[in-house]
Amino acid sequence: MRRLLVDPGMAVTPNFFSALVRLNIEEFRRVGAFVPRQDIVNTERDVLFIVLPRKRGEARVESLSTVLQNPLRTELSGGGETFDLPFPPEVIDMAADNFDRLPQDTRELLFEDGWTRIRSSPMLPAVRKAAEAGDGPALLRWREPMNRGVRTRSCAVRPPSDRKTPMP
Repeated sequence: MRRLLVDPGMAVTPNFFSALVRLNIEEFRRVGAFVPRQDIVNTERDVLFIVLPRKRGEARVESLSTVLQNPLRTELSGGGETFDLPFPPEVIDMAADNFDRLPQDTRELLFEDGWTRIRSSPMLPAVRKAAEAGDGPALLRWREPMNRGVRTRSCAVRPPSDRKTPMP
């Protein structure tokens, strides 16, 4: 499966990725080793991100979606509960550049529960476009305090019926 993970024409779906992680866990158990599941997810996600530039067309977009659905997590309290960490800038840049091409469920995930993973200036154009199209979670993200200093008056998002015709 690792060979398929790096194949330029292979779209790595979330199901494929989960199966790969399960196989790795089983392999470690078979040899008597214990590796936390999240460590395996992190390793395989990082490999997938490294090969993303070599993926072609829709295989790249679907594989990026899989990366975005498998965030880096950390255990803060030692009690087994994990917390998502923000993606590295390279992942956020790629997400911003391809946001319109991502599957709808991935876009929804990122504007809702996944926002803390991608919240950054490079995401503002995608947030603005979705907010102008009437996407509720995107509109909420656009109105967050982080964005207030970045926007100018000419960038204010208004419903289409409230827009005024610019004066010549």
